[in-house]
Amino acid sequence: MVIAAPEPKAELQPIGEQRVVLRGLSWKAYLQILDALPQSRGSRLTYDNGTLEITVPLEAHEFLGRLIERFILTLVELMGMRIKTMGSTTMNYPQLQKGAEPDNAYSIQNQPLPNLIEEIESLGQQQRQELRSRLSVLIGHLLKWHYQPQQRSRSWLATLRIQCLDIAELLEDNPSLKS
Repeated sequence: MVIAAPEPKAELQPIGEQRVVLRGLSWKAYLQILDALPQSRGSRLTYDNGTLEITVPLEAHEFLGRLIERFILTLVELMGMRIKTMGSTTMNYPQLQKGAEPDNAYSIQNQPLPNLIEEIESLGQQQRQELRSRLSVLIGHLLKWHYQPQQRSRSWLATLRIQCLDIAELLEDNPSLKS
């Protein structure tokens, strides 16, 4: 008598984000590579002072990107600011020798996000630490607000508002962030 067992099914496991890093690349070479690639593609390019990173994100990356977008939209709404979403717009800054294709780009109160990032980078160490701390509290409460709606309370909402106001005040103290 012959007994046959079914062939085990192979489970497909995601293999992680695919990354290729090229070093020693000129700005001109980066632009040539960018121009040679099709506009619609699954990869993202990031160039920083001679280093080009090409990334192909996984599904989990896309999920987290959408989650972060929700947080940004919630934060901007709570702060009473205007926002313009720009999708995965390619952003090149030749004067800084930097270029990126973010998953999602935003202009908040007519101030492009890279300018906000530059401003944050120029803050003093103490201000940077305060901003990090307030953003951490804010993101923690936004996560709780999103994932534990049955436990929402006035104190959570008050914390969200206070953190948003304090962040806005901290950023307003830096003139280049004003629209």
